[in-house]
Amino acid sequence: MYKSKVKLTRFLFLFLVLLWCSVVQADPVPTAESLALASTEKESAETQEFQVAAKESGLPEIPFSARKKRPKGDIKIGRFEIHPGASLTYKYDDNIFLEADQSFSDGSFESPTSDSVAILKGSFLANKELRLGDSWGFNMFYEAQNQSFVKTTTEDFLGHDLDTELTLAGLGGRTKVSLFGNFLKTVTPSNSEFASNFNPRSIRTLTELGERFRWELTPRTVFNLNGKIGFQRFDASSLQGEDRNNITVSTSAFWAWTKLTSFGMNLFYDNTLYTAPQTFNNDSNLYGAFFIARFQPSAFISGDLGIGYQERIVTGASTRGGFSYKMNLKYDYSDRTKFILRGERSIQDSTFLTTNLNITTNINIAWEQQWPLFPKFGTRLFFGYQNIDFNEARADTVNGGGAVKNRDDNLTSVGIDLIYNIQKWLDAEVEYNRRENSSNFGARSFLSNVLTLSVTAAF
Repeated sequence: MYKSKVKLTRFLFLFLVLLWCSVVQADPVPTAESLALASTEKESAETQEFQVAAKESGLPEIPFSARKKRPKGDIKIGRFEIHPGASLTYKYDDNIFLEADQSFSDGSFESPTSDSVAILKGSFLANKELRLGDSWGFNMFYEAQNQSFVKTTTEDFLGHDLDTELTLAGLGGRTKVSLFGNFLKTVTPSNSEFASNFNPRSIRTLTELGERFRWELTPRTVFNLNGKIGFQRFDASSLQGEDRNNITVSTSAFWAWTKLTSFGMNLFYDNTLYTAPQTFNNDSNLYGAFFIARFQPSAFISGDLGIGYQERIVTGASTRGGFSYKMNLKYDYSDRTKFILRGERSIQDSTFLTTNLNITTNINIAWEQQWPLFPKFGTRLFFGYQNIDFNEARADTVNGGGAVKNRDDNLTSVGIDLIYNIQKWLDAEVEYNRRENSSNFGARSFLSNVLTLSVTAAF
């Protein structure tokens, strides 16, 4: 614990030195606002996408159907834009619970469960953009989705998701504070650790409240302070041991070295508190710091790169720390061709009676293409790899003979999307995704093939 505090103190000292040097910098750069603010908002949105995708598939890979795309409509009421939307999706998954083939001591055998799902979504987006000279902006997004399973009808559900954000501006636009709330009541996705034949899905309520504060200290320097508190609650008594509260705080400062390059530092802290302490999972504290570079060396290449250190301390149990990184690189070969490279290494807190801590490393590559000869068609090829390294030995009691070992998982995901733009407001999509996990714990290995057909309207 003492060493952790010393490391954190050193990072804090470097952060204050960077902030002081930025404030005394006299030579202004007119585009610092757009560089720092736009990059911060972009990073926040992309981080949220990574988190959502990771929860749903075990890989931070974002298929077209899971990404929140800006609607193409133009319905206005005063300064407000209104965007209703709807989608109909059919999905077939030959391993919907991400299970391994299992052989039991009585000689019986169980193969993975396959199923088809019909998903109907309706959404409503209302927003007032914060423009130059405005004192406030507002965003509200609501989505309801109904999932109907063909075989496992007990998994059918109607889910709700509501996101709101109010942004206030001051000092001529130099300061902005956003107050946000995310409210989700639904069952967890079928392809997650929350669901299996032995641990059926349950209604889960997620609530997040927080703020994002940005202050342009000088034309070159931007300071950010973000905070969030989250609550997770399950209805099923068998899962209430996973009820928890999270508090996350982060601060960062960015300095524009040139019009196209900025450097900064990010410090963050996260506390996880389980409300049922009698369960295996223990409370934990995560500390971390990143040095970040944002750059655009040419009109075709842009990216963010963060390198730093994280340490997670579990109350009454283990501590794990180490090198961490985040990267998001994009190469716009042309207005029709894009290549994207994303990656991250972080320390995660495990759940559901596995082990307390793991180091997760992932990398994702995507090629997005619009075809000149077929202007209404777009394709996306993607590949993802993720390694999950657990450092606590456990007995492999299922398909493992009870051997004690450290669990290690390697997940790969490869797929292709084909989108046809029927009208400006109407898209049709076909997506294929093949996911495979190779684990030294046999019950954690799986192979899943998912075929998705969907039609989406956004006004």
